[in-house]
Amino acid sequence: MPVETLTATYLVQLILGVYIVAMALSLVNYVVGEVVTIFATILGFSASMAIAYIVLSRNIVEPILGGFLLLDPLGAWGLIAVSIFGLVSAIYSIGYMRSEVKMEFAVGLEKLRWYYLFFNATMLAMVLSVLSNNIILLWVAVEATTLATAFLVGFHETTTALEAAWKYVVICGVGVGFALFGTALIYAIAVASGIPADQAMLWTGLIANHGSLAKSGLMFPLELGLLLVVFGYMVKAGLFPVHVWLPDAHSEAPSPISAILSGVIVKCALIAILRFYALANVLGLHELMANVLLVVGILSMLVGGMCIYVQRDIKRLFAYSTIDQVGLIATATGLGTGLGILAALMHIIYHALAKALAFLGSGLMLIHTKGKRDFEEVGGLLRARLKFTAAVVTLALLGLIAMPPAPSFFSKVYLFLAAADKSLPVLIAVFVSMIVAELALIQRSIVMVFGGIRGRRHEHGHGEEEEEKETVKAYEEKDLLSCKLACLLLAIIVAALFLLVQPYINLAGIVAKEVAFPLSYLAR
Repeated sequence: MPVETLTATYLVQLILGVYIVAMALSLVNYVVGEVVTIFATILGFSASMAIAYIVLSRNIVEPILGGFLLLDPLGAWGLIAVSIFGLVSAIYSIGYMRSEVKMEFAVGLEKLRWYYLFFNATMLAMVLSVLSNNIILLWVAVEATTLATAFLVGFHETTTALEAAWKYVVICGVGVGFALFGTALIYAIAVASGIPADQAMLWTGLIANHGSLAKSGLMFPLELGLLLVVFGYMVKAGLFPVHVWLPDAHSEAPSPISAILSGVIVKCALIAILRFYALANVLGLHELMANVLLVVGILSMLVGGMCIYVQRDIKRLFAYSTIDQVGLIATATGLGTGLGILAALMHIIYHALAKALAFLGSGLMLIHTKGKRDFEEVGGLLRARLKFTAAVVTLALLGLIAMPPAPSFFSKVYLFLAAADKSLPVLIAVFVSMIVAELALIQRSIVMVFGGIRGRRHEHGHGEEEEEKETVKAYEEKDLLSCKLACLLLAIIVAALFLLVQPYINLAGIVAKEVAFPLSYLAR
């Protein structure tokens, strides 16, 4: 094994080990949980960036740890997202969760040790999901992200939070159950085709032995298995019509968890879909899967965009925006071209960055306004003199609406070009669905940042208003330093990519080639 691959393997083991240790130590008390979580995410971020550099600079595709995990460009791409949001959310959580406890959103400080336990469990599951080569382990990891984050969604223990958590577990559990059935069907067909059992469980093994699968005469059940897998992971990704869990879960979770759910968790499911799309592609069975993703993606953009128009709750607005954006990624993948896959991969990370920043900014708004989420009460950040929060949310919204030269602008341009190659009706459908979503988000963005705060003078006297301002000031100085630091770090990354578009496109292109042409990578 080359020294670079060996180094990356050791770094993967380090990441997995440090999150397991952090889970155990988090139970000591909440202060230890905070410290070990910060340490684990810093170490995880550093190791992940080193792995991504090694893999992407050398185009490595190498099974490791007995074939259970895989070093490859697609996994490295996902690992970048996981590590960034893990670190930022961990920093943000310190001040934000303490502030929530003080405002009686949670039951007490000691409960935070359970928060950090499940936070680290989520990080471990996400790392495994993006690096899995074993298709059974992939399913286990994706399901583990559901179970770990379900406790975090219901962390506040309110009726709505617990209902959202149960809805999340039940719907995603049933959906991912379809993925398990499809995975088992693919494995059974692979073994029946003469592929060794150990290779039949591996994504690289299935790709390398695609000829045996193609000659098996079992193409219909194989295609059925692939469709079941895609449907199951579609539920986890929050695509229409199986999206109903997403607005509740994302809006009821604490803001740092909302950022992870919207920024990374749904992307883990999309990366799983891309792996099976690559398998379908080499088997010549991608056309039906692509058409399903195309139709579902366009409908998700339309539904997400229309729901944004009627939302008054800030966090639910961002949640419906996620449905729109994952619909865009599914549409780009479903177009079935290299340009479409490039657009999807570019959008996976940049949307994650911008959406996470939006949720973290909304968390600052919740603290400033004592939990108010209605546009009628919190619209107009600049008029409220919350300039830092306004700047954070504005930058996030510029990324979400694809303001040039954001990478999201170029990913949407590539999407249009890929749709134009497909057919005129597809181009029109993509254009209309995208315009609906963009106009809705722009309209809400203007109200959020520039619209006046209404209703406050009718609800409070002058003395109460001054008291509220003092409370806001106290939270800013004592509790929100870590929140602002996390927002600042993420904002720097989002803004930097405005200036580094070409290198970003080049890196996404490396990953797109693996998804579109996996055989050429495995043959080297």
